Amino acid sequence: IENEYNCTFFERVGRKICLNQNGTVLLEYIDTILNNYDNMNLYFSTNHNMPHSSIILCDLGENILDTLISTFLRKYPYLRVKKETVSFQKSIEMLLNKEADIIFTDHLSINQCQEELTLQNIERTFLFKNKLFIAVPPDSKFAALKEINLNQLENEEFVDIKGELDNVIKTVPFIDYLCEAENVKLNFAYHYDLDYAYKNLFFTPHLYLSDSLHISYYTDSRKYKKYIKIANPSAYQDIYICYHPEDPNVSIFADILKKTFMDIFKS
Repeated sequence: IENEYNCTFFERVGRKICLNQNGTVLLEYIDTILNNYDNMNLYFSTNHNMPHSSIILCDLGENILDTLISTFLRKYPYLRVKKETVSFQKSIEMLLNKEADIIFTDHLSINQCQEELTLQNIERTFLFKNKLFIAVPPDSKFAALKEINLNQLENEEFVDIKGELDNVIKTVPFIDYLCEAENVKLNFAYHYDLDYAYKNLFFTPHLYLSDSLHISYYTDSRKYKKYIKIANPSAYQDIYICYHPEDPNVSIFADILKKTFMDIFKS
């Protein structure tokens, strides 16, 4: 191969040999070739007669699962995954109506539909506790705190993010529930639409409420904001994955999703 490409792939010192830069690049190409060959064998040995089918996933938004889905589809090329980004309550409705196969939702939504979920034998697995935080600029008077009670924030001005709740996973329903449960009235003085907020919110001096899920996705935001935990007892969501277990393809994908989120939030 060295003769063919007129270059060397190893550093040779006496009786010792090791890969050089060219050799490292060659190895990456070889690994890709072998992985594709293995996937080709897997497909044609087990799946060439299988009909293509789709899994409808109510995801968590923000393209959080895109890499995982791509990896899954390379291994199971006869499957398709269609993503729907909807509110937690809407996702449960879709699952019960068999308009979705796998969903993510919270304990508040599950509690409203316990009987229907049980009747349909829908699998429910707890994934992680989604905690609420206030995001403040590094020079804020709150920046040195580790946690704070919502009652201390009633006179502060917050950003409100507008968006259709049935079509987007947001913390708004959770915050509404929390304020009612804790009898707190927050002052949402600034109103951003969804697209503007995602592009500019980190760089503004305004306060806003976020959660573990969004903070873990927008890792760069930690450069611009300090996140302080909301200490109120109701300031959390238990996030679950729910799915129809009778479909083996759905169960396989659900198991992969469960492992991914348990690894991310195991601490």
